[in-house]
Amino acid sequence: MTLPQLGATTLMALAIIVGWIRYSSERTLWRRVLELYLWLVPVSLSWLAAIRTAVGFRATVTVGTIHLLVVAVAVWVLGWKGPTPASDPLLRAAGVLLVLGSAVLWIGANTFPGVELENIHVQNAAHLFTTGSFFLGSVITLAGFTILTTLLRRSAHSVLAELGLVAFLSGFTFWSIHLAFRAVVMVAAAEELSVAGTAPLWYGIWRPWAGVMYGLYMTLAFLSIAAYGGAILGRGLVGRRWGRTFVAFGLIAAAGFPTIGLFDLPLIPQFGPFAMGIILLRRSAHGQLRPRTASA
Repeated sequence: MTLPQLGATTLMALAIIVGWIRYSSERTLWRRVLELYLWLVPVSLSWLAAIRTAVGFRATVTVGTIHLLVVAVAVWVLGWKGPTPASDPLLRAAGVLLVLGSAVLWIGANTFPGVELENIHVQNAAHLFTTGSFFLGSVITLAGFTILTTLLRRSAHSVLAELGLVAFLSGFTFWSIHLAFRAVVMVAAAEELSVAGTAPLWYGIWRPWAGVMYGLYMTLAFLSIAAYGGAILGRGLVGRRWGRTFVAFGLIAAAGFPTIGLFDLPLIPQFGPFAMGIILLRRSAHGQLRPRTASA
């Protein structure tokens, strides 16, 4: 990790801690600590990447697995305070899946060897682990959005949820094609490069096509965040600030990515589902399914 990256990560972690101190509604210390651990999951990306640089691929997978187990425990604890009159298992399930899907995808990103064929050949296991984690994390996120859509069908804001699900499902289809290209075509091209000394001609033809699949996924994923943000805001599952943030972020990113390359990382779309998941867990634990007017 470079010094600028370390500084940016530290500032982000400090901002998260300040927000946690200000807005956390948990009363017991251990639940507050687990909640903070969840909010710091996006920041842990840089920390896990630094671990990989120091100890290698296998140790990074081990640390990532432990990290994911802690996240799972935190999700289970924070999403359950016993049944309440207003609690809904669908809300809890959606929150769990949205958080875990993001965590799985982000853990896979820490073994990413890059897109150069030379690196893929040398670090084939890391390349396949990243690709598999990206796919699994996206599948889990899709399951979370499907359950959330089922919940929102009970309200007058089901149209936005349906649009969000269609957008994410369509994007997931393009993303799956792109990941299949990574897992099969890029590996074969890397192998041929190691034998012949040059990349195969057919790889240069298919590489831009895979980029188009990636671009379609990113744009549709951002649009789905905007749609779900509007749906859960209208349903009262998030406060006005969070809801408007989801909508604004999704729309700005959906417009900025294909035009100026804004947020050009496959990790970025998961920030929306991840934050939604934590908020839904908090709502389910407190039985808060009625419309809210608070801004938190």
